[in-house]
Amino acid sequence: TCHGCKAVLKEDDIEVNVPSRVGGWILKDVLAKEEGISSFREFLRGEQQPQRAETDITDGERKLDFWMDTNEFQAANGIHVEEESLKKRAQHIFDSYCANNAERKVELPSDVLAEIEANIYNNGTTERAASITCALFDTARHHIHQSLEQTKLEKYKQSSPYKSYLAQQRTVMKQKERPTECVLCSVKNGIHAMHPLYDVDGKDGRQLVLSASGVGFMRKEKRLAWVHTLCAMFICSSERTGSLVYGCDEDGNWETPEEEEEEEE
Repeated sequence: TCHGCKAVLKEDDIEVNVPSRVGGWILKDVLAKEEGISSFREFLRGEQQPQRAETDITDGERKLDFWMDTNEFQAANGIHVEEESLKKRAQHIFDSYCANNAERKVELPSDVLAEIEANIYNNGTTERAASITCALFDTARHHIHQSLEQTKLEKYKQSSPYKSYLAQQRTVMKQKERPTECVLCSVKNGIHAMHPLYDVDGKDGRQLVLSASGVGFMRKEKRLAWVHTLCAMFICSSERTGSLVYGCDEDGNWETPEEEEEEEE
């Protein structure tokens, strides 16, 4: 019996990650909820160096605080905020994170800092006051977000705060009908052996969820992702595409042919 048939016959709940994304969560997914931000902060706090006091804030925490404050500043877009109030907010953020003597200074490119400073501090003139908009810190915010994603995300994914938060966000789905749609090819009907497609390898991986798509009679609701067993095997067997899709055991573990040969020896 193929895995698709088993899923229907057993009527078991199939646990999925929320959100479900190929390759696993990105930083945007983590920071989308307050609980995720708290989880990420717990991890960053755990990076505290032994020689530093517990009250000291880590580099990662400073970056996260800057991202949150500038994100809130940008969120004022579309909301009527008096010019003087916006300027005071901008000055507070700059003095806290960007100035040379800032208590929670974050590293930013010099040209980005210069542009922000020029827009905020206009030497007493009013000609440049209009330059302070809700997009003032956008470039700096994106830079810090990218820095956190590149230097902290993968480490976070190995931490207990991540494992705990990921588990809390999971939900369950059921496969009510035998799956016929393969995400690897254009054949969407007929009877074929099927395998579930997971979002990421390892024990954190769960079956991928396809978003709702189409309108009217072409509408497809949110559903579990499946592949033709033959399609997956064909892709795996090619040297050019073998790393794109691969089989794994129930724990998400997989081995390359070289590893299997080493174990046999």
